[in-house]
Amino acid sequence: MALLEILQLIGYSTATALHFWIAALLGRSRRDLNRLERVLLVLAIALGVWHASSLLVVLHSMLGLSQGRWTPLLRFSDTLAVTSVTLTYSLLLHLHLHLWADARGRGLTWSERARVYLSYELAGIEALERPLLVLRRLRALAISGRFRPSLHARICRAHRLVQLLRTHDALQAGAGQVDIAQLLLRHNLERSRWRIHSPSIRSQAQRLVAAAGQMSAGGFWRLLE
Repeated sequence: MALLEILQLIGYSTATALHFWIAALLGRSRRDLNRLERVLLVLAIALGVWHASSLLVVLHSMLGLSQGRWTPLLRFSDTLAVTSVTLTYSLLLHLHLHLWADARGRGLTWSERARVYLSYELAGIEALERPLLVLRRLRALAISGRFRPSLHARICRAHRLVQLLRTHDALQAGAGQVDIAQLLLRHNLERSRWRIHSPSIRSQAQRLVAAAGQMSAGGFWRLLE
């Protein structure tokens, strides 16, 4: 067991137990809680769920469990973790503004009420799927130290991307379009007058060179979208 795994196991398990214990204490007297204390209760639950989800991923990695069988549970755990983290920001802002106002012996101003309201307002639900998937991938990589296959769909353009990478390497090594065409497209290409006798190969080589240039100029970032 690696040192990082030990620290993650201790940290996540302690944080999970601590936040759920705080939530249990507040929950015992939930009928007597004021509005601010209820927000504290929800915050404790959200943080407990977040750490519990992370703990589940760490245990899955440490025990070497199979991916396929546990994929639904891991995805559900990731969903809970991301949702909890998203909600935590709004809860912390809510608490901070109320505590700041209470310390000065006043209520919330209209602008502070607007900030609290807007922090809970979820806009663009349809556009959340891709950013959440990126967060799940980053979280799984940070915790387990490797990519989780269940979160990465097979890339149908893998062959094309490999060709672009090889084209870029060839260009960096000083190769010309005819060299790229012979290496990647047609090994028995006749180099003399190849632009005339093999116009389709010439067009493919030109497109490869252009696409490789666009990819090296920053186009590769679109692969992460």
